[in-house]
Amino acid sequence: MRVFAEEWNFNQVFSSPLHSQSNGLAEKAVAICKNLLRKTKESQSDVNIALLNYRNTTIAGMSLSPSELFMNRKLKTKLPVNSEILQPKMNENVEDKWERKVNNQKEQYDQHAKPLPELSVGENVFMKLNDVWVPGKIVAIHENPRSYIVHSNGRNYRRNRLFIKPFRGSFNEPEMGVLSDDEEDPVGDPEVQVRTEFPSPQARAQSPQARRSSRIRRPPIRLGDYICF
Repeated sequence: MRVFAEEWNFNQVFSSPLHSQSNGLAEKAVAICKNLLRKTKESQSDVNIALLNYRNTTIAGMSLSPSELFMNRKLKTKLPVNSEILQPKMNENVEDKWERKVNNQKEQYDQHAKPLPELSVGENVFMKLNDVWVPGKIVAIHENPRSYIVHSNGRNYRRNRLFIKPFRGSFNEPEMGVLSDDEEDPVGDPEVQVRTEFPSPQARAQSPQARRSSRIRRPPIRLGDYICF
């Protein structure tokens, strides 16, 4: 693929590992194809007919179908339609319609999202690795936005900012422990003292279990508990 990119003079841009959200357009196309294949298998129907119907379906927010974007006309399907609808016509302001669609999606997404603070080289962090938060250190900032190179467990990993948590403290090398998902976030209250030495799994297993609360529990009084005369 690199040789093909060099021959055709275009640049490859790779998304961050484990962050498929940054490549949403391709992921959505794969999901659509999988759904088409699954539905045609369940209904024992023709895949080509399903693709024909998809290519003739209007794209949300565009008022144009994939066939109209490619051939400037609708395709003839099994549904009876007026012959005038199948006539070619020039589509205008396609770029403006696509830009409005993208801006509308961005505006809706930004209502419930906020940018995370940037990290610097040499900063101690926690990185998500195999569903476990492991300590590491930022060694470089990747050329792609919101992407960093983290050194942990003797290796360098590329991770999106979403999978990195800054750590206010220092680690005891070479033994850097592991912080699981159910433990407290070290980026919380700055007055809380954060430990930098992590117990081994054997020490965790020998730790005393939490006692049950001795508070007296009073069951609620419900309607059925009253005697009605």
